[in-house]
Amino acid sequence: MADTLTTVDGSWCHVHSQWRLEDVPRVRSYNWDLTFDVAEHHCPVLRAKGESMKIVRWVALGLAAMMAATACSSDARVVSENISQAADQFEIQRRIVFLNGITDTYLLSIEGLCSIEDETIQLEVTCKHGPDAYVKHFLGLSDNVTYFAEQLVAADVSAYHYRVTFKPQVLLPDIDFRGDSGDLPRSQP
Repeated sequence: MADTLTTVDGSWCHVHSQWRLEDVPRVRSYNWDLTFDVAEHHCPVLRAKGESMKIVRWVALGLAAMMAATACSSDARVVSENISQAADQFEIQRRIVFLNGITDTYLLSIEGLCSIEDETIQLEVTCKHGPDAYVKHFLGLSDNVTYFAEQLVAADVSAYHYRVTFKPQVLLPDIDFRGDSGDLPRSQP
């Protein structure tokens, strides 16, 4: 016994009761969705998928592309990012040396748990000296002044997973009130 398959545009075809999607014309396209609408047609109805399916496809494609892009990172890139992240958390022992290229002399040498910010014309080095003690150094860079940084101790970081640091305590500001009650305006009687 044959069933009738009705499409959205009104065309129809006869298929056997044991039909497959490959046997039905124009069903192979991914833009069509096969549903069974018993109340209206008493037969399978071919309906066009809506915009939501297009959005789902684009989102899935975007996620796949992002996963492919991050999966293509080399071990060296992942380790480098993780070491930089650890240094920004004051976990890496470094030696930073500033060198005058003309006179070939060291201008400054800094050692410790330090984080480096290269701001093109100056280098900012922030170092941790105790549980709550920090020091920040600035040195201007020029055509004859340069620096190099050396990591003194090997770091135990992952080559497979990027490190992400989330500190919820930074969401609440530490507010300092500076003022004198004598500077406030006085109400007049």
